[in-house]
Amino acid sequence: MSQVELKENIEMYINAVNEIRDSMNIIKGERYLANHKKTLLFSIIDMLSKGVFGENYGGNRTTMFEKFILMFCEWEHAERISLQQLVHLLNRTEEKQFSRLKDYAKTELYKFPSSIPVPFSYDPTYKELKKLMPKGESTILGVELLSLKHVSLLWKLRNSLVHEARAKGSSQLFDFESEPHYIHYSTIGTDSENNLIETEERWEMYHPVGFFNKLIDTALVNLRDYLEEQSINPYNNYDFDPLWIEVKQKDF
Repeated sequence: MSQVELKENIEMYINAVNEIRDSMNIIKGERYLANHKKTLLFSIIDMLSKGVFGENYGGNRTTMFEKFILMFCEWEHAERISLQQLVHLLNRTEEKQFSRLKDYAKTELYKFPSSIPVPFSYDPTYKELKKLMPKGESTILGVELLSLKHVSLLWKLRNSLVHEARAKGSSQLFDFESEPHYIHYSTIGTDSENNLIETEERWEMYHPVGFFNKLIDTALVNLRDYLEEQSINPYNNYDFDPLWIEVKQKDF
């Protein structure tokens, strides 16, 4: 295939992706509309990762998804560790070796402003937290600290929506915010004298629909250049065989 033909194929591919995405963004609904749009936009990300990586990484969808986000989407907080998730995890262990990390995490979470959407820039980096982990340890209760990265948690959200039609985290409260963020919730009760008091507080994550469109917009720009530089025809990474099932052995 000539370079001109390659560029034509790449342009046709990107135009097709945008056409499909446009049809997703105009769907209508009520209570669960945001979830449905996110589910569909996740499928675009899956499609693009397949187009660029093919069967690389052994066709491992998790790896392909995370690599794609990190390589093409320019999400600056993708590799930060979710403080909210870290605190939830640490609350489940009483091991003293994690006391320093637990104190730090709870102190930092307490600093989150409760009246506004809190961006993920408030979250620590892996390097910052690694210093507080027990020497030689990388897991808490068998959970890798790196699995609390936002890019990994985004994969968890994707699976929940795609396979269970169920979102994780908060519902939308701040219409003006297009970046992922934390939302503060309080439960109000009464004390022994019937005075109103805060009996519980928690933080929940929310990923707006606009965030997914931003990821895809950025990825398409970077993807076009990458496909051309690496001479990758994305159509070659999809199965267009009229036989829907995979043949396991060849008959000569």
